[in-house]
Amino acid sequence: RQHPADRDRWFHKAFEVAARVLTRHDRGDRLALHLLAVLAAERGHWQLAKDLWMEVQATGTSPGGGRLGGWGLDVTINVAHCLVELGHYPAAIEAYKTAWEATQSEKVRTTLNLLLARACYLQGKAEQTPAPFQQAMAYLEQIPE
Repeated sequence: RQHPADRDRWFHKAFEVAARVLTRHDRGDRLALHLLAVLAAERGHWQLAKDLWMEVQATGTSPGGGRLGGWGLDVTINVAHCLVELGHYPAAIEAYKTAWEATQSEKVRTTLNLLLARACYLQGKAEQTPAPFQQAMAYLEQIPE
């Protein structure tokens, strides 16, 4: 188990290396952008992480092809996580739905149903309205036993 100071140094060094890659190479270096986004999210910098993952999405198709093939599905889910943390629940729900529609994996869809239910619950809590809570229950009911 790492000491917190060691972990902070590791994050700083990794961020520095990824930033250096981006300054020396094309801004479209998806791996470096993805690494920066992961590091930003780990540190709770949700807006920065979201912006970086959006840039990864904007660089075109990822390895693996398809509508959200390769990294695309993961990036879309990560953007949705950031949106939840930022309190942008409707946008997060849409991103999770996009990911749900793009995958055929029942395991991933089950996880996305849980994430959708959580986002709806948080939206209902923030808005103090019952409709999002009802939607959260609908997503939970779709999860196979």
